[in-house]
Amino acid sequence: MPPRAKKRDYTALDALGIATGEYVYLVTKHTERARHLPNLTQIHEQGSQQWLRIAPAMPAPGDPAYAAKRDAFFAACDRYCKCATPEDPVQSVVAVQAAGFAMQTSMAEIEALPDADQSYVYKKAKDYSSEKCRQREAELGIPNRPIPPPTIATSNASFPMIPYPPGTVVQYRTAAGDTAYCTIVDYGTSRVRGDYFVIRHRDGGAEEHLTKKQMFDLLDRSMDICEPEK
Repeated sequence: MPPRAKKRDYTALDALGIATGEYVYLVTKHTERARHLPNLTQIHEQGSQQWLRIAPAMPAPGDPAYAAKRDAFFAACDRYCKCATPEDPVQSVVAVQAAGFAMQTSMAEIEALPDADQSYVYKKAKDYSSEKCRQREAELGIPNRPIPPPTIATSNASFPMIPYPPGTVVQYRTAAGDTAYCTIVDYGTSRVRGDYFVIRHRDGGAEEHLTKKQMFDLLDRSMDICEPEK
């Protein structure tokens, strides 16, 4: 649970950055547990529906009881993050949703800080999450996927099961059984379109806008995924 940070209180700013970085890391960690399963679309839908039933209310900054509701909100999100196990991919999806929404609330508080403090906290969050990622890679003995910066992870928290950055090339089978390639160009959330992805097809270079379900269906048929070099 991230503490409330006050202006120029660098002890609290450090703690806020670390807590935000932990949520970024948890999104990546729990995403890894389900992302390569053949029935990812079904698992994601089940987990998302379960989260909608149990999700705590996000506190409004102007609420007189904000402090108490804020603490209760983060406590609930932390609890759901801890419930996930490698044996239950649906609970991993719930944990991703919980960490993502907790990150949204942390981000709202960061955005209310002065610009210099915002930069300080974001750097702290990025450094912390990157180090946790490296530690996990060493423990597992396999390379872990790069985690996005807090700003990217938060903007896509409604579908955080896609940690692939723009520029990622996906090799997949079409409905007809042919091999095809596309590049992830962009993704985000729009008030009009909701969650969306933009991909570019290799043949002709035409761009296509996909819904979340369409993107998951494509990834279910993926044969290889190559992320851009840093």
